[in-house]
Amino acid sequence: MQKILISFKLFFLCSLFWVNTSRAEEMIFYPAPINPPAFSWKNAVGDNVNLENFKGKVVLLNFWATYCTFCRVEMPAFDKMLSQYPADDFTIVAVSLADPLEKIQDFYKQVKLKKLGMFYENTGSIKSTFGVNILPSTFLINRKGELVAYKEGAANWLGEEVDAHIKAEIAKK
Repeated sequence: MQKILISFKLFFLCSLFWVNTSRAEEMIFYPAPINPPAFSWKNAVGDNVNLENFKGKVVLLNFWATYCTFCRVEMPAFDKMLSQYPADDFTIVAVSLADPLEKIQDFYKQVKLKKLGMFYENTGSIKSTFGVNILPSTFLINRKGELVAYKEGAANWLGEEVDAHIKAEIAKK
């Protein structure tokens, strides 16, 4: 019986990997932009931050954790993306949902992240308020602060499809 349960768990985990990476660049767009629930998180100096702080910019909001392998792979791409678009028009907010600040700082040093801001929320409130069930989970937010699209699981954030979506949102002034 234990072997069957272990086999089922392995099959389930492998199928999740296949589903989440089979069309890695594909974001799911909402039929119309929607307002996100109110929530906040902390920055590297411990100040409360929320989406209002970024209104007027296109935001790629990513929820991640240092224990998440796919998350760890995506972070250097996010750091690189910040050089590809004007800072006045676009930013990436990567919020760790499981780690204390010290662990995030160690990870940033280890992976040599230079431009990506450090944000965290480790009380679990974002997971429940925002409905985050899978890490990584990433949301594209327009200049008005509305959710436009999302992606659960890993993605090729440096791919052409993502680039086209971001440029299209930036062009909407």
